[in-house]
Amino acid sequence: MAFLDKQLKMYHGYVSFNDNGPRSLARSIEQMDRSTVDFQLTNYVYLDVRDETRNAVSTLERNLVAAANDLKNESRNATRTLERNIMTAVNNATETLKQSYVELKLIVKNNERNNDMLGKELDKMRVDCTDVDPRSYKSGNQSRGVFQIYVSGHPIDVFCDLSTDGGGWTVIQRRMDGSEDFFRNHADYVTGFGNVTGEHWIGLTTLHVILQSSKDFELRIDMEDWDGVRKSAKYSKFDVGRAEGDFILNVAGYSGTATDSFTIQNGAKFSTKDHDVDQHSGNCAALTKGGWWYTACHSSNLNGHYYIGGATDSYADGINWRTWKGYYYSLKFVEMKIRPTG
Repeated sequence: MAFLDKQLKMYHGYVSFNDNGPRSLARSIEQMDRSTVDFQLTNYVYLDVRDETRNAVSTLERNLVAAANDLKNESRNATRTLERNIMTAVNNATETLKQSYVELKLIVKNNERNNDMLGKELDKMRVDCTDVDPRSYKSGNQSRGVFQIYVSGHPIDVFCDLSTDGGGWTVIQRRMDGSEDFFRNHADYVTGFGNVTGEHWIGLTTLHVILQSSKDFELRIDMEDWDGVRKSAKYSKFDVGRAEGDFILNVAGYSGTATDSFTIQNGAKFSTKDHDVDQHSGNCAALTKGGWWYTACHSSNLNGHYYIGGATDSYADGINWRTWKGYYYSLKFVEMKIRPTG
């Protein structure tokens, strides 16, 4: 602006020193520096551009503020919508989970019922001591104790020897202290008697059913004299026939340390004092005070009378194993047990 004022002063000076009027003025203007006119025009353009720029910036600021406000509102709306959608999804998922939980509980309950039924069916498949779980003993321990098996679908307690000679033995008879009377009638020997943890006889019917469980069985007899000497007799084949056939003995395949005193009685029927089916003219069971597979009469008599001390003056009526101790010696301990061979 200072420069423009200077130019105006120069103009007035030309006018005052020149009397020629307008013509002189025109000539004076023409004499003005051309660059001065160009500057003034440039300055006018600058002013216009500046104003337009200010207006554009103001408009841009307004637009940016409006856009920011719109974006803020849209963000709030989107957030609210997202929150509603999330809550809806959570509620739906919660309901689905509740329904799934109810269905899962029903499935678990049905599975428990099915498992219980399956467990009972599996239990019924435990027909001898090879099928038992060592941890399921009822008394004793995991090596020797009382376990439950099923005979004809009915549970019974038996004594299992799970350690001797590979284990899996079901004990069918034990003599150990004379606490049980073995001089009994036929009915007792058919059904069984005694305590499975002590002296007992498993019963001919039970024995027959176990032996008919589609398996071949072996027999082991462990014996001990009154000096603590132990012997054993093992038979690779052992079976007992039906009741109608008087429980006929089928035994063979001896091995062991006691020498064989049982194979000779193969084919014999089981006799008692009131059920005389032996091959003797008299009554072997009555004569030898027991119940056994007598021929005429025996080479072994493991259900005979329990004499204390071993040696006895009574002939062949004690717990005899002829090929080891003869007929005048009654053993201190005997245990008969069976096991599947397959």
